[in-house]
Amino acid sequence: MRIAIFTDTYLPDKNGVVASIDRFTRLMADDGHQIMIFCPKCGHYKDSKYLNIEVKRYISFTAPSYKDMKIALPFVLSVTNDLKDFRPDVVHIQTPLGVGWVGIWATKILKIKNIQTYHTYIPDFLVYLKPKTLLGINQIANYINSSRLIKALVEADISKENYNSAKFQVYLGQRIKEVTANVAKNNNSKFSEKFSNDYTKVVYNRANLVLTPSQAMKGVLKKQGVKTKIEVMSNGIEYNFFKKKEDYRIKNKIIHMGRLGHEKNVDIIIQAFALALKSNPNFTLDIMGDGPSKTSLQGLAKSLAINKKIKFWGAYDINELSQHLCDYDFFVTASTIETQGLVILEAMASGLPVLGVKKLAIPEVIIDKENGYLSKPYNIEEMAKNMIKMVESPDKLKRFGKKSLIIAKHHEIVKCKDKLEKIYQKMAAEK
Repeated sequence: MRIAIFTDTYLPDKNGVVASIDRFTRLMADDGHQIMIFCPKCGHYKDSKYLNIEVKRYISFTAPSYKDMKIALPFVLSVTNDLKDFRPDVVHIQTPLGVGWVGIWATKILKIKNIQTYHTYIPDFLVYLKPKTLLGINQIANYINSSRLIKALVEADISKENYNSAKFQVYLGQRIKEVTANVAKNNNSKFSEKFSNDYTKVVYNRANLVLTPSQAMKGVLKKQGVKTKIEVMSNGIEYNFFKKKEDYRIKNKIIHMGRLGHEKNVDIIIQAFALALKSNPNFTLDIMGDGPSKTSLQGLAKSLAINKKIKFWGAYDINELSQHLCDYDFFVTASTIETQGLVILEAMASGLPVLGVKKLAIPEVIIDKENGYLSKPYNIEEMAKNMIKMVESPDKLKRFGKKSLIIAKHHEIVKCKDKLEKIYQKMAAEK
């Protein structure tokens, strides 16, 4: 098959979406499928060559409100021509921003079906998408964020073969002025809530099939008004890649890993850890990862006088960390935006017990009192108590850890790849 992938985030970015795309495309390429990845340019980064994978990059700029976010707005006509030349059997759109939207338009112009994956919980991610702060350029910010504008664009003549980019720019400019005036009249929180619902419906109802990595997110999408058929498709992990934990003697070592974004609520972990230290002063916490909230989190640890008990390691290499996760007693997260939680599954694939919150997809991988504990979102006291309970005995850690391995095994990447390949084949056959 010839498979086109559209994504607003790709290597060298490090996040769950990139990890999923990279794993699946390499496995598909190894099977002989031809793959073209449409994504933003990233500085002077040069893509390494991989047999059967071609990367097509477009000029992008960085969002001042989130330096890790690259925004690309390639002309639809240019992308359409590139896609037409590639002659895809399947088009898979992985993200709902600039490149993703252009991918949707290109498939409509060429009358090709598209599959879309809902990776990111849009409402809680809007902290980075506020109209006045996202780009520092109000017009483009509103272009990205306005559900009203998006609806207008979809209803315009962009689906016609005689698409004219100059004419479109005039049309876009007119709509930007309307949206800018409209946003100014609205309360930001009301605008964000309305935008997230409208945006989700407008984007994903333009798919022929929606994939999402958990049952919880399937329910959310339906509740938000997505009428397109939705299938649950795990993002998968390389289960055998992680060294398995064998020694469950209590070491009082806790780990959190992942991007340090404000929406990940790592401040809740730090405050809970401070409370837990009062009962167990032997605890230590290693925080792996980097992101926009790192400095404020370090400041919080210092203000609580626990900075000597917490180590911020910064960006990490999963190839190295995969061999050392088993040295910890358990993994903890306070994130409320997980559509699946790949880092949780990676910790579980090492045989770690896990501590999380009762929100979205997390209860599907953390089974309370079976492979760890679930706390109420933002409940610092409950999370602290669960940290203490986790290390009550080596037998409990072992029982939880072995259950983690069983659950993680169901998400083994090769099994997931085989399922995705069947989905692609079915979609290609329906052309």
